[in-house]
Amino acid sequence: MKTPSTSILVGGFCVYYRKDNKRIREDAEGKKFKIRYDSAGKRQEFEYHE
Repeated sequence: MKTPSTSILVGGFCVYYRKDNKRIREDAEGKKFKIRYDSAGKRQEFEYHE
């Protein structure tokens, strides 16, 4: 089950949620990105396909 939180960004709309213990960001066009943080705490996004 998705538990969405919304965030308004300049130029668009994104939904952030967790699915299968993964952080997912979905943009206004429906593209999904998996969010992870490396050992230095830097945020990385990878295209996510279900």
